Amino acid sequence: MITVLIADDDKTNLYLLKIFCRDREDVKLEFASNGQEALDRIEKDSVDILITDLRMPVLPGDELLTTVKRKYPHLPVIIMTGYGSIEGAVDYLHRGADDYLTKPLTKEVFIHRLERVMERVSLTKEVERLKSSMQKSPIEQILGRSPKMIELKSQLPTLAQTEASVVIYGESGTGKEVVARTIHALPRRSDRPFVTVNCGALPESLLESELFGYRRGAFTD
Repeated sequence: MITVLIADDDKTNLYLLKIFCRDREDVKLEFASNGQEALDRIEKDSVDILITDLRMPVLPGDELLTTVKRKYPHLPVIIMTGYGSIEGAVDYLHRGADDYLTKPLTKEVFIHRLERVMERVSLTKEVERLKSSMQKSPIEQILGRSPKMIELKSQLPTLAQTEASVVIYGESGTGKEVVARTIHALPRRSDRPFVTVNCGALPESLLESELFGYRRGAFTD
């Protein structure tokens, strides 16, 4: 769900944008009647995209753009106005706006331009989610709460400290390689390479050379 805050003192335009997005389950619209109200909302709540008119009371849209880009540089801002020009559009884009819309708006244009910004927001959220998951303990990334799985997780720190060979048994698809990678990701070996070898796919005549290497010219062909 993408939260879109629309700042505009034109109630007719706000109603129109609400109609444009009424069938969208991936968009949550919030509204502000002026720039200061929009800024207060951004400071208190989580907002993914800001759409703002230029001519508003209390705090105009151009000042709102400047303030938002200074405090929240990664928050996408779409400018909309009924007094647009090419020179104005270029100026606002140079000042950090992500897009520029001219009133009166049509559903096709508005949705198309909004979706382009939403794609970037979704990608950014996914990257942040992946970064957050990588910061977790490797053991926490193993799913499962059964008694056997809890027992296995409790053994992994000890296994990670040993120099002995560890054999992991299990049916196909039960996560043997995941467990092996988790043992490797624990501090003792995390800075070394993890090499996966499918021994069953290696011909017997090449097994030793694949595992231990070979000198140049060892093969007649």
